[in-house]
Amino acid sequence: ECCTDLCNTDSYCCLVEWDTVCIREAQTLCYLRPRNDECAGPGYTFQATEVVPNSSAVVNNATATQNPNDPAFTCHRDGSGIQGFHTTWFVFEAMDVSARIYTCNTDPPAQDTLVAIYRASDPSTPQTACVSLSEIACSDDTVGCGSGVGSDVCVTALVAGQRYYIQVATHSEEDRGV
Repeated sequence: ECCTDLCNTDSYCCLVEWDTVCIREAQTLCYLRPRNDECAGPGYTFQATEVVPNSSAVVNNATATQNPNDPAFTCHRDGSGIQGFHTTWFVFEAMDVSARIYTCNTDPPAQDTLVAIYRASDPSTPQTACVSLSEIACSDDTVGCGSGVGSDVCVTALVAGQRYYIQVATHSEEDRGV
């Protein structure tokens, strides 16, 4: 039924090409959780999206859920230990000793973001990695980043070949979007 609704709303998606716009529309219209809604969920249905260095990722967190097990942000402007809203997860393999992660180019309403980077003490499986995370960097409201409420962090002392997890969240329910 959801596919039919989307085709009736935007026939391009069904007749020409299923692109990133169609994915965003389907997530919003059908209230589909993004695949990276969890760091590593049961059965690996929802897990961190793999990103490669020097790339960008687009995600619509409008339908991302709240998980009480998501780590809180140490850099949250309202105080250390507060969770963000509509968290999404990414993972990357370090190719160098540093990496820059930023959300300066996000579109409204998802401009007010938080970003944290984690090292896993037990990376043997995605699930054990996600329950053994230690925050190594955090960013909130970076001056000069978008409208000043985006996040920009450069994390150093990475180990090449090791996997690191990124949690991206918004400050409030109203900030969710692309």
